Amino acid sequence: YDIVILRDVPRTLFRTGVDQSEMPLKLLVSFVQKRGGGLVTTGGQSVFRAGGYQDSPLMAVLPFDLSNRFSKESQFPGRFVVNVVNGQYDHPLLRLLPDPVANRELWNALPMLDGCNNVGGFKAMAKPLLSRFAKIRTPMGTTNIVEVPVLAYQDLGEGKILGASVDTLWRWQLQPDLDPP
Repeated sequence: YDIVILRDVPRTLFRTGVDQSEMPLKLLVSFVQKRGGGLVTTGGQSVFRAGGYQDSPLMAVLPFDLSNRFSKESQFPGRFVVNVVNGQYDHPLLRLLPDPVANRELWNALPMLDGCNNVGGFKAMAKPLLSRFAKIRTPMGTTNIVEVPVLAYQDLGEGKILGASVDTLWRWQLQPDLDPP
């Protein structure tokens, strides 16, 4: 394989029978770091903090720190518009159209996504690509608005990883502007 896509898979899936060593998860990490494989992770109800990955071998390779710095909740509900971090519309992973002006316009016209995982912050070596603003209720009852990760890319050893804290990217697939006539 050249790339593995890990989508909304609970950590318990990597514990087989009486073997609780999570060897398949360790092999996945080795696949990226040593073999130079690619890994794409997407959000959902059973992944990242929601799936108990905070102290797993996978946490070492994710572009997110899986901390609870923003909230103890594992999900941020509600519809939102993504922010292109630092105006990186020309990043190869964000280049939906070849013309820079048309590409920026398309990004700004994409429909809202629905909910995302609380993945903590971007790791220091990660390349932040997309973020969102989330409303966080404090213990004092006030509401803070914080910018949280949605998409990040990271070189890791010989491999690469792309992490998305959402699983609703299909909403963007339905855009007629993305497919040529």
